[in-house]
Amino acid sequence: MLDDVPRIIEIYEKITGEHVDEDTINEKIEYGQCLTALGAVKDGKLVGFIIGETEQGAFGEEEAIGWINMVGLDPEYRNMGYGKALGKELLNRFHGMGIRKLRTIVEDEDYGLLNYFKSLGLQKVPWTVLELDLKQ
Repeated sequence: MLDDVPRIIEIYEKITGEHVDEDTINEKIEYGQCLTALGAVKDGKLVGFIIGETEQGAFGEEEAIGWINMVGLDPEYRNMGYGKALGKELLNRFHGMGIRKLRTIVEDEDYGLLNYFKSLGLQKVPWTVLELDLKQ
């Protein structure tokens, strides 16, 4: 998957319009806690990816929780089943590891991503995410 980092960056930037550096992606892939990184390939070209990891003990929880950290699908390959297949495979792998809960964080207005995760069975939970920008 490390060989695919430049293409992952290209897909991510195409979707979000935001830059992400290669070191950030490399660290997610190389140093994630019990990491699962999957890619969808069409005609030898990476068209989508999903990166997840498990985390134990976060927020006082004793059981390991699966987290989806990043997902991306080249817009040219949407509505062809690649994104759904990636999500389902990640769910299957987490289930095979004994993971019983899966989480991710999505901005309230990112309706496309919200709908994608809902199509995989994820539901909104009554949590509030708090943030402080320390750059100030």
